Amino acid sequence: MNPELTVDTTQSTSDDPVGPDEPELTATTAFEQIADEKGSAALQELKDEVATLQSINKDLNASNSELLKTQNILQSQKEEELRRSMALLTEQMASKDLQNSNLLKEVVRRNEAIRSCGEEIVKLRKESSNLALQNKRLSGELAGIRANEEREMER
Repeated sequence: MNPELTVDTTQSTSDDPVGPDEPELTATTAFEQIADEKGSAALQELKDEVATLQSINKDLNASNSELLKTQNILQSQKEEELRRSMALLTEQMASKDLQNSNLLKEVVRRNEAIRSCGEEIVKLRKESSNLALQNKRLSGELAGIRANEEREMER
């Protein structure tokens, strides 16, 4: 997009009046003027792009802030859920510990009962054995006494 520029290449003479409102137009100044106009447009485009990017950045920061708030809320909710679960599990564990303790006491009590029954069984077996021996001895004595009585009666 080069605008056409017509430049008077004729030499200006000192007779040409150049006033303060009309600067002398040379090829260099014409190119500078065009460059300034294009630069101003490009600069304005850059300013507009910067403004757009700043707006997008602002929107992104706001979105990021909302995301962080949402993340914090979700994290707090998850933490609260975990606390409730942990409290429930702790309560259940305490209940199981109490049941376990009660069962262990019952096992000890029954173990003592079984041991005591075993001791009584051993004692009763010895007593039974002693009674069987005593019965045998007494039966032998009785048989001997009867035999003596029969002999004496026979006499």
